[in-house]
Amino acid sequence: APTDHFTGLGETPDVPEVLRWTGRLKNKHLTKAATDKAVKALFRKRAQENAKEGQSSPTNYWTTLFNYASQQTGSRQGYTEWAYSFVDALKKYQEDYTIRSFLYILEGEMDDEVYYKGLTL
Repeated sequence: APTDHFTGLGETPDVPEVLRWTGRLKNKHLTKAATDKAVKALFRKRAQENAKEGQSSPTNYWTTLFNYASQQTGSRQGYTEWAYSFVDALKKYQEDYTIRSFLYILEGEMDDEVYYKGLTL
């Protein structure tokens, strides 16, 4: 059953910066369309960052997510709620190839090159 609140994963270094929070956060219940739009924007943003840095690693996707989320809303609680809601939505809508790919890349289970190769097939 969908939850209306998340419990923060804490503030330790092993938690991606965008998810660092202690206490409860509201679930924004992102729609599939909103999730898909954000995923595509994040892939574009990551490609731009890669062009600048000339490298890719899964941890950088968390950084990209942090940069993207913090641009969506000014407050730390606002962007952290959005990030938790977004990760929740990735899991909920993972029957979609693009959404599932982003989830796997974030979790370090897939390299983004695999996703891009899948698109060109």
